Amino acid sequence: MEDLIKAAHASVPLSMTMREKIAYMRDWADTRARQASSAQPESIEEQTAAFIMARAMEEAKRRAADAVPAEAPPPAVKQMSPRRPAKKAAPANNNVA
Repeated sequence: MEDLIKAAHASVPLSMTMREKIAYMRDWADTRARQASSAQPESIEEQTAAFIMARAMEEAKRRAADAVPAEAPPPAVKQMSPRRPAKKAAPANNNVA
């Protein structure tokens, strides 16, 4: 599970790796396609800044966690002396007078 989390943190979104192609497609679509919504898409610069900020925050958290000293070792276990054999009970006197 930890490996999956590390891989997810190390992955780079397609909006970063393919930003030139996305910008080209947006420019192409401006004159050849109809808007699906009235909301303006984020600019590549805004996406890049948000991505870099998120990565920097994750790195800072990781470094802070690494800098925290490890927990104190558990207290030493007191060495116990070996058990002594139990005393044998005296044989019962079954002779009833």
